Amino acid sequence: MEFIPPAPPLDVNALQEFAERVRIRSASQRFAPEFVQSVNTAASDASVNQVPPIEPPAFVESNAEFGQPDGQSNLVLNEDETVKAATLVKLIEKISSTKTDVKMIFDFLLTYRTYATPMQLLNLLRERFRCPPPPDLAGSGLIQFTTEQTIVRLKVVNIVKHWIERNWYDWVNEDNMVDAFSAFIDSWERHPYTARMADQVRKSLEKRRQNHGRAEFSAEPSGVAEDNRARVFTIKPPPPEWPLEKKPEKLDIFSISTAELARQLTLIEWDLWEAIKPWEFLNQAWTKKDKETRAPGIHTLIKHFNFVAAWVATTLVSTEVAKDRVRVLERFIDLASTCKEIANFNAVMEILSGLGNAGAFRLKRTWADISPRHKVIYDELKALMAPERNFSAFREQLKSVNPPTIPYIGIFLTDLIYINDGSKDFTVVQSEAGFAVQLINFNKCRMVAAHIQLVMQYQQAAYNFQLLPVVEEYVLHHTHAWDDDFVYKLSQFVEPRPGSQPERPNMSDAKPVPAVQFQTDPREFSSSSLVIEHSLVVAASTKKLIRHLVSVDRFEGLASELFATYRIFSSASKLLRRFASVLKSAPEESAVASTPSRIYKVRPKSFIVRRISALLSIWFAQFSGEIFQEQSQTIISDWLATTFAAYDSQHVAALSKLLEVHVKRASVGASRPSTPPPKPIVPSNLSGLSSITDFHPLEIARQLALHGFEIVRRISTGDIFDFIKLDAAADLLSPHKAVPPSIKRLFEHRERLRDWIRAEVTGKSPKKKLIIFEHLTEVMKYSLDHLDFLLLQELYLHLVSTPFADVWVILSTKMTAEFQKFKDLFNGARDREALRFRLSAIPSNTPSLPPLGSSDEPRPKSSVVHFSKWRRLANFLKIMDSFKIPYNYAPTAFVLDYVTQMSLGRDEAPTTSRQARSATVGYGPAPPMASLLGASIPIDFDDISSLKSARLLSAPKFP
Repeated sequence: MEFIPPAPPLDVNALQEFAERVRIRSASQRFAPEFVQSVNTAASDASVNQVPPIEPPAFVESNAEFGQPDGQSNLVLNEDETVKAATLVKLIEKISSTKTDVKMIFDFLLTYRTYATPMQLLNLLRERFRCPPPPDLAGSGLIQFTTEQTIVRLKVVNIVKHWIERNWYDWVNEDNMVDAFSAFIDSWERHPYTARMADQVRKSLEKRRQNHGRAEFSAEPSGVAEDNRARVFTIKPPPPEWPLEKKPEKLDIFSISTAELARQLTLIEWDLWEAIKPWEFLNQAWTKKDKETRAPGIHTLIKHFNFVAAWVATTLVSTEVAKDRVRVLERFIDLASTCKEIANFNAVMEILSGLGNAGAFRLKRTWADISPRHKVIYDELKALMAPERNFSAFREQLKSVNPPTIPYIGIFLTDLIYINDGSKDFTVVQSEAGFAVQLINFNKCRMVAAHIQLVMQYQQAAYNFQLLPVVEEYVLHHTHAWDDDFVYKLSQFVEPRPGSQPERPNMSDAKPVPAVQFQTDPREFSSSSLVIEHSLVVAASTKKLIRHLVSVDRFEGLASELFATYRIFSSASKLLRRFASVLKSAPEESAVASTPSRIYKVRPKSFIVRRISALLSIWFAQFSGEIFQEQSQTIISDWLATTFAAYDSQHVAALSKLLEVHVKRASVGASRPSTPPPKPIVPSNLSGLSSITDFHPLEIARQLALHGFEIVRRISTGDIFDFIKLDAAADLLSPHKAVPPSIKRLFEHRERLRDWIRAEVTGKSPKKKLIIFEHLTEVMKYSLDHLDFLLLQELYLHLVSTPFADVWVILSTKMTAEFQKFKDLFNGARDREALRFRLSAIPSNTPSLPPLGSSDEPRPKSSVVHFSKWRRLANFLKIMDSFKIPYNYAPTAFVLDYVTQMSLGRDEAPTTSRQARSATVGYGPAPPMASLLGASIPIDFDDISSLKSARLLSAPKFP
C-alpha cells in the first residue's frame, strides 16, 4: 500500500508547452474537443497560480511498476523512434505519455486483446491514472512530476473516452466492465482537471450501453446515422422491384428481378459484414475450435458464403432440362454481374465459387450453350476475382470503388494469416542483467491494426436499399443447398458422361448446407387489426401499424411506405397522436419482464423513445416535400416542443433543425443548372417545315424532354392521392369528378403525341414511312441517352403499332437489330425487368422522366388500412420523386409548335371512342405546346415494378 501525498504547484511553462502542442496537433490527430479544452484550462489555471486543491489521502494497491526507466528489458524502439516491442505496462505508459500520437492509441485499442483482457487493461489504466510520485521526490522534481502527472491523467481520460466511444463492443455486454468503468470515472471527480470530462464520459458510457445496436439519427442534411443495425438515411432508397408472387415458397430466381435479388442478398450480407467486431481478426480466431464464440461474426459470414455457393451449384445441377439449365446459368452470371455493379464483391465470389463447384463446372454442354455476352461477363468476373498475385486485380478495383461496398472477406483473412505466420506475438530480448525477457511485438500489432482499420473503413457506409422480407425469406428459408458430394452426383445424372447413364441419386443421401438465421421479427400473424404474412404487414389499423414499427428490428422499409402514403388514410396530427399514445403506454425498464406480448419482444420506454426519434428522422429527411404540401410543419414543431420533449428533450433541438432544413429545401425545389445549355440546332428553313425529317432528331428529343419535365415537376403527391381517391382510373372520363388538372393534362399530352405521330404517317407510302420510322428511331436513341422514358415509351408504342405495319416488312436487318434494345426495355420479360433496372439505376442527381402507365388501386373503406395495396403506391411515389432534376437545354418554339399543329390538323377523323373521351375530359383547342412550358403536366401511374392492370396503357407485342 502506498500513500499519495498532496499535489504541489505545477510547472506552468511545461503545462503551457504541452497545451500548445495539443492545440497544433488536434486537427490532424482528432483529439476530443473536451480533452483539448481540459488541457487548455489546466494551463490557463496554472498561469495565474490557481493551485489545484489538495487531494485527500488515498491508499491504492499498485501492482504495476509504472515509471521504470526505459531499457532493453522493457522497451525496444525502431529506427524512427517508434515502439517496436515493449511490456504491457510500458505500452500503456507510452500511449499515455506527453509525446504519443493518436494512431498508436488506436492501434493499441484494436489489438490489445492479443495479450490482455478488457478488465486487465482497465485496471492498468486505473493504476496509470493513480500513479504516485517516488517517496524521496521533493522540490522542483516533485513539481515537474506533478505537472507530468496531470498531463498523463488527461491522456488516460482521453484513452478511456476513445475506448468507450470507438471500441464499445469490448465491454458493452459485460456488466462488470460497465460497473468498473463507472467507478473509475467517478474517481475523476477528485481531480480538478479531469472532473470536467467525467460527466460527459459518463453520459457516453450510459448512451453506449443503452443504444448498443439500436437506431439513432443525424441532424445533418446529408448525414447517415451511426448505428450498426438500423441506419436512418436522409435520401430515399431506389424503388424496390416487388415480385409479382408474394409467397416466398413459390418464388424462384426468375420470378425476382436480378437487380432486386442482388439488393436483398446484399442487405443480408451487409448485416453479417457489419456485425463483425475488430477483435475477431486477432490470433486467427476464425480458425479455432471455439470460433463460434471467439469470432462469431466472421464465422457467420463464412457460413453464409458457403450456403450461397452451395445454393448456386444446387440450383444449377437440379435443373434437368438442358435449355432451362442454360437459363439458370446465365441468370446466376447476371446476378454476379449485378452484385459487382453495387460493389458486393463478397456475393460475386460466392456465386463464382458456386459456379466453380466441381459438380457445376463439369457441365460442359451447359457452359457451351450460354450466349457470347454471358461468356464475356463470366470471363471478366473470373479475371477480377482471380487469386493470382494475391488478388491483385480485385485489390486494384477495391481502391477505386466508392462506398458502400462489401469486400471479399477472404483477402483480409489471408493477409492476417500471413502476418500471424510471419511474425510472432512476442519478441524475446536480452535484458541488461543478461536474462531473456519476453516483450509484446508491437510492430506486428501495427500491421494487424492496419488491416482491421481497413475492414472498419468498409463498415462505415451502409447500403440504402429497402428490405423486401418476402425475398429475404425465399433466400434463407425456401432455397436448397446440398453438400458437394450430392451436387456432384446430381451433376452426373443430369449431364452424364458419354456412354454412361447413372441413376438418380437418392435424396436421403443429401446433406443440407444450413443458412444463417438472424431474423427475430414476426413472420406470420393474424388478428382483426393486424395481418402479417411472410414478415410483411398486409393490413393493420393505424394504431397497430405504429405499434409494429416501434417494436420490430427492421422498420425502415415499412416506415418509408407509411410516410409516403399516410395522407390517404390519416393525417400528420393523427400520426403524432398515435406516437404520443405509444410513448405514454410504454413500460419502464423494470416492468419489461412482466409486460405480456403476443408476438413482439417487449421494448422498454427508452428504446421506444429512440425508435420514434429514428422514425421522425426518416419522415423529416425523406418526406419533407409531403410535410410542405400538407403544411403540417407547425403542427409537428409544436408536438416536438411539447409532447416529445417530455420524453426526449436531448434530441428535440436536432429533430427540429432536421425538420426545418429539409422543409425549407422542399419549398425551394430543384435548382436550375448553373452551366450554360448547349446551343439549339435550328432548321435551315423555318418557314418551310412540313415533316419531322426537317428537324434534327437531337433537338426534337431535347425540346420534348424539356416540355415533359416542366409538366412532371409540378405534379404533387396530393394530386396523385386525389386521383386515387376517385376509386378508379375510369373516373377520369366523368365530367362530374374533381380530377386534378395535372392528371387531365397528362392524358392531353399523351393524346397530342399520339396524334402527331399518326399525322406524320397518314397517307404516306411505305418508303416515306420508312424514312419517318428511321428518324423517329434516332429520336428514341437520344431520348434514351437523356433518360426521357416519357417520350421513349410513347414513340415505341407507335412504331410497333398498325400504322407502321407495312414498314416492318421492308425494314433492314440492321435497323431491326438496333430497335431490339427498345423491345428489350418495354416488351421483354413479364415484369419489364430491363426497364425497371434502368429506372432504379438512374443517379439521384441526373435529369430523367418516367414512362406512362396507370393504377387502379381502390381506396380502403374501413379503419383497417390494407397496406399491401399502398405498398405499390409508395414504390411508385419513390419513382416519381426521382424525376425532378431539370434538364439543361435552351427552350425553343419551333419543335413544339410544329408538333401541336400536326396533332390538331391531322387528316384522319378521330374514332368514336376518342371523340367521346375528348368530349368528356374537355380537351378543346389546345394552345401551342411552347406556351405550356410554365404549366403542369400529369403523369400516368404505372408502378413499373408490379402494377399490371393498366387500363390506359397496354404495350403491344413486338412484331
